[in-house]
Amino acid sequence: MHTRHKELARGAKWRCDLRGECSGYLVLNDDYKIIEKGDHTHTADWGRYKAREYVVSLKKKAERSRATISATVLSAVAGVSDETTMKLPKNASLLKTVRRVLRQHLPIESKTLEDPEEIPDKFRNNLKAKSTCTRTQSC
Repeated sequence: MHTRHKELARGAKWRCDLRGECSGYLVLNDDYKIIEKGDHTHTADWGRYKAREYVVSLKKKAERSRATISATVLSAVAGVSDETTMKLPKNASLLKTVRRVLRQHLPIESKTLEDPEEIPDKFRNNLKAKSTCTRTQSC
């Protein structure tokens, strides 16, 4: 796996994720074609790759799911191989990841009580004003 390292005049340089251990790199032009390539000094770690792929799919599942956070994580972990499970982040980290995804879709919290656009009219009654609702009506 590679991470974007820096921009070059002829394209972008991507380095191996294992920077301290590996000197593998790629230089890609604007059409994402390989211009230059450095060989890796290690074998492929498919468990690590699958674990990263799993976390991406977990984030997508969290956006669509209406289940609880822990249920979302547990249902997604159920079909993962042992090799991938060993490379996954800890359960607490996965729960935090799902929470972060869910938090992105919450409505913006108003900073003051005077924000007229955020509070619907039916909830704008104050103690000095008479309420327009009766027991037989729903507000």
